[in-house]
Amino acid sequence: MQEKNSINEIIKQIRTQEDAGAFSEGADILEEGIYYRDPSALRDKLRSRLPQRIDLALGGEADKFLSKKDADGLRSFIASLRGAIKNLRILRLELAFDPTGETIDYISSWVKREIGPDMILDLGRDLSIRGGARIIFHGKLVEKSLGTMIASWIERDREKIKESLRHAVTVRNQ
Repeated sequence: MQEKNSINEIIKQIRTQEDAGAFSEGADILEEGIYYRDPSALRDKLRSRLPQRIDLALGGEADKFLSKKDADGLRSFIASLRGAIKNLRILRLELAFDPTGETIDYISSWVKREIGPDMILDLGRDLSIRGGARIIFHGKLVEKSLGTMIASWIERDREKIKESLRHAVTVRNQ
């Protein structure tokens, strides 16, 4: 039960595919570290190869096993972590800008809360998107942008718009 809670807490921290890759790399480092004589060498390797928040999360978990010299427990934890990462669902989100860390946190929190805690983002940049985003999930594409909203409005009200333009031109020419 404790291992599952630990894995769930780590999964909450995985916001993007990039994060998932870093946690996977951390699992590889932990696996190598099972054979280290000195647990501090493992911590040094985690610290030097991973972002701080990932180092802290994985290093803290590794310490629980290494302090008890529980190599089998650490192996089980690593296998569970890899399985959980493999089962994450990916939401592709294309934006017209490079999001800040704060923006990624906000979007990821919303997606995890509204869609599911096993969701991560695959972020892309597309300058053709104006005022919104293109969302792709399981091969289905949805574009929610100012450009598509205006195009939809024009298509829906094409005859009204034409009539308004004719009227404006007629009034101006009088």
